[in-house]
Parts: sequence; structure tokens; C-alpha cells
Amino acid sequence: MDGVMDGVSSQPEPVTTPSAGRPVLVLDNNVLRNERVIEGCIARYLRTGEQFALPSMAMFELTKHPDAWESTVRKSLEYVGRSPDALVITHTAKDLGALEEVTGKPTEQVVSDKMTSAWRKLLADIRTGDGPDLDYFRWAVTTLRKEMRYEEYETDTRALIQKLRDIARSTFPRDLIARIGGDLARGERATFRELVAGVIRVEQQRDAHVRRGVPKDLADALLDAPGVSYLFALAVGVVALDWLFRGGIESAKPRTVANDVLDIEYIIPALWIGGLVARDDGARERFDDLKVLGAATWPSHAQWFGRAQTVHPDDL
Repeated sequence: MDGVMDGVSSQPEPVTTPSAGRPVLVLDNNVLRNERVIEGCIARYLRTGEQFALPSMAMFELTKHPDAWESTVRKSLEYVGRSPDALVITHTAKDLGALEEVTGKPTEQVVSDKMTSAWRKLLADIRTGDGPDLDYFRWAVTTLRKEMRYEEYETDTRALIQKLRDIARSTFPRDLIARIGGDLARGERATFRELVAGVIRVEQQRDAHVRRGVPKDLADALLDAPGVSYLFALAVGVVALDWLFRGGIESAKPRTVANDVLDIEYIIPALWIGGLVARDDGARERFDDLKVLGAATWPSHAQWFGRAQTVHPDDL
């Protein structure tokens, strides 16, 4: 029963390799209630053995509501529960990045065997209506609710993005902000991505890592290939610039801004696995933003970034 809430607790799970998982797609939470999509993913698994993945942080989102969280979990996982073995769970970006920072080795494996096992047991209990793993899950959510700090997370995340936005705003001419903002309003992201690839530098993230205690040799070693620690930091920078050019963060709800950062928890494993299925246009755009930035940051891995694709569930 241990493990299903590890993604939202303060106790990181050790990352182990290799894993028996064979995922080919990461699903966003917003497609879990799409029976056609889930049935298609299950059919692929039964035919080829290829699975689909959810990030462990998905449970953080599913349990947000203080009263209706169990109903949300049941409804969202109903179709997935028809074939629990088709699902694998990925580590949090926090755990993957932390391991990189103590080993100096970029992430190779994103699937968590421990979390996958825990989720599958929970799915079995949800399908039958009750059981020890569902009882443990109820206890865990109730016990950890204060620790999970949903509202505080959302407020703190908006404050962070706004701070980064303010720093960036002081460095760009107003006419440039207006021009790229206009492009984004028209759904054109080419100029935004060109600017992002030119101003967000991994070397700056390396220096920031060293300032917060990552040994210099390990921080330098992580520059050699794409890793979660640097990619997550780069992705947060992209979110801040997006809010700079689009505007409106002062009036935006904290949850709206926080969801942009939570999207990164889906985007990161999807880059490793090779595909992201998301209904939200913003999530798919940020996925492609990070592909462009990653390829510019690590040119020798441009093909690796290029192979990863995002798709709307209607197009599956």
C-alpha cells in the first residue's frame, strides 16, 4: 500500500533503473475521462505491450478539492481501472532532478516501479468498490492534506512566476514586448520561441545550481546532455516569459498560473517517453516550446527532442 501519495509528500522516492515499463505516451489529467482515448490506449497495450503513463503529481491534481476529491479520483480513474497493467507512473521532476544533482548524471529512466505498483493496487480497489489500498489512500489524503498545501502552492507559484516576469520585463524594450505579445495573441509562437532560445541559457541555471549548493563538478557534468534538473528550470523560465508577453498575471487566479507550472510535470516525462496527449492548447504549446529550447541548448540532442510529439486527444 505504500507509495501512492509519494508524489505529493515530503519524502522523495529513490529513483531506480531499469524499469519494466514500456510507455509510449504520457496522458494529461484532462483526458482521463475520455473513454475512447483510454480504451484506445488499453487496446494498444493488449496488442503491443506498449503502455501509457501518468506523472505521480497527477494525484496532487486529482485530490485538490477538499470535499469531493474521492469522487474526482473515482471518476477520473474509472476507465484506466479496466486494465491497470496498461498504466505506468513516472517519478516527480523534483525526485529526478535531486538524483541528478547528487550523481552528476542526466536522467535516463523516468518510470517509477514503486509508484506504478501502488497505483495499480489502488485501481483494483476502485474497480471493486473498496479494499485495503483504497482505505490506505483515504487515510493518506486526509493525513497529508495540510502537508500538500494546495492553496499555498498555487499562491507561491504565482508569486515566483510574477517575480521572474518582473526581472525579465526590466531587460526587454516595450516595443519588443508589444510585438511578441501581439504574435502570441494571434496564435503565432515562432518569434517567441526564437527569443526564448536566445535569452534563456542553461549556463545561467548552472550558476544558480552552484549557488544553492550543487557541487561545481556535478553542475558542469549535467551540461553535457538533457537532464530534468536543468530542463525544469528552463521550462519555468519559459512560463514566466509567456506571462510577460501575454500579460494579465496580476489579475490571473493563482491556480491558473500554477497549472502552467504543473504542466511541466507532464511535459518532462513526455519528452523522455516520446509523446504527450493533452486537450489544453497551452500544455501542447509549452511542450513544443521546451522542445525548441532544448534542441537549441543541446544541439547534439536535437534529434532526441525532435522525436517527441504532442497530440490532441481528438486526433488519436
